[in-house]
Order: sequence, then structure tokens, then C-alpha cells
Amino acid sequence: MQQIEPRDIVATGSHPGFDFVSVRHGAEVVHRVTVTGPLDLRRRILMYEETLKANTSARYFCILDNSAEHENVFGYNDIQMLAEWLSKEGLTAFYGVTITNDAGYPKLVQIVTAVLQILELGGTVTTTSDPEVAEAFIREKLDLVAALGTQSSRKLD
Repeated sequence: MQQIEPRDIVATGSHPGFDFVSVRHGAEVVHRVTVTGPLDLRRRILMYEETLKANTSARYFCILDNSAEHENVFGYNDIQMLAEWLSKEGLTAFYGVTITNDAGYPKLVQIVTAVLQILELGGTVTTTSDPEVAEAFIREKLDLVAALGTQSSRKLD
């Protein structure tokens, strides 16, 4: 991924449980979130509220770094509620990668993938323990979207 230039940073923030920096990459914004404490539904909602302020595209790109292995309280109902809410916020695609060593996280990714399909939200999610793999995943998705050449602005219900 490109070197982050200060002029490309569109938002930053620090809240209980997470810090974030949102960086413009062409027409898209990549949100880099570092988990700093337990991440429950309430904190996830705040995370999305804060990062969506900088996200004018209908596509959401995120690297969630939980390599410090903070507690992640996130079940099926939470995932479904968040996905429905993100759709209402005008998102049409979600590209996310979580950096973690949590052996149970791939099952969570399967649930998120199923919910995205049910709600007809495009995109894909994955998990890795390697930050370089996370960067490459997001770069690949940015390149794919750029190759399609479609502009995608959020439309709010």
C-alpha cells in the first residue's frame, strides 16, 4: 500500500477500546483500526459511526488490528444488526480484514460472510495474523474496485 502522507489522512480518533486513522486512497478511504481494549457491540457501533463520517463512498475498507488479542465480544445477532445498520447507512460493499491470532476468528468470518450474502452486501472479509497480508488484501480489493471504474457514493435511507 502507498506510504501514508499527512495530506491523505481524512480522520483520526481515539476512543475506549480502539484508535483509528482513515486514509484516502483514490476515491476510497481505508480505515485502519487498532483495538486497544475489549471490543463489544457498543464500541463497534461507535467505531463505525466515527469512521463512516470520513467515508463518502458506498464501499467500506477496513483493517482491524487486534494483534494484541483484546477480548472480542461479537455474536451472530450483533453481526446481523451491524450489517443491517451499515446497509441503511448507504453501504453496498464491505471489505475487511482482521489481524489476529485468535483460532476461533475464521468461524466469525464465515458468519460475517453469510450475513453479507443474505443482506446482498458486496465485498469480502478475511483474517490473518500477518499485517503485510492484511495490507495486500486491502490493496487487492482497492485495485479491483478501481479496475471496475465505478463511482459509488453513499445513499442514505
